[in-house]
Amino acid sequence: MFRLFSALILLPLLLLSGCGPDKDSPVYQRKQAFKQMMRHKEAMYGMLSGRVEYEPKRFAAELAQLQQASQKPWPLFTELKDSRAKEDVLLEPAAFKQSQDRYQQALADLAVAVQPQPEKPDAVRAPFKALTDSCQACHDRFRIE
Repeated sequence: MFRLFSALILLPLLLLSGCGPDKDSPVYQRKQAFKQMMRHKEAMYGMLSGRVEYEPKRFAAELAQLQQASQKPWPLFTELKDSRAKEDVLLEPAAFKQSQDRYQQALADLAVAVQPQPEKPDAVRAPFKALTDSCQACHDRFRIE
């Protein structure tokens, strides 16, 4: 009786253990890349909002990591199933590429502002806002809310 009861409990758990995201799928990898980008962007935002102390070297380091991470998600827009990306990503590749380029330019502009490592966060607020605005513009155009 105990074996039967154990089997009835363990069998569904064993079957469910195989469920979950396909970690090899472009959608999963893309989401992970964007999460990594968000961690760096949020760390910088925390310094600009006063939530944490602004540290010029740390801000520059977070930006460098964001720049590196920002190269990862774009080639992974090959599949849209189970994602919030609109079909326009695939139907209008030139417009999507233009949004990517705007984002990369905003990152480059922020890097120029951060390069001298200004002691006051005011020097990087406007380029950081331009970066977040470029994110929002792409989401508005290519993401299902």
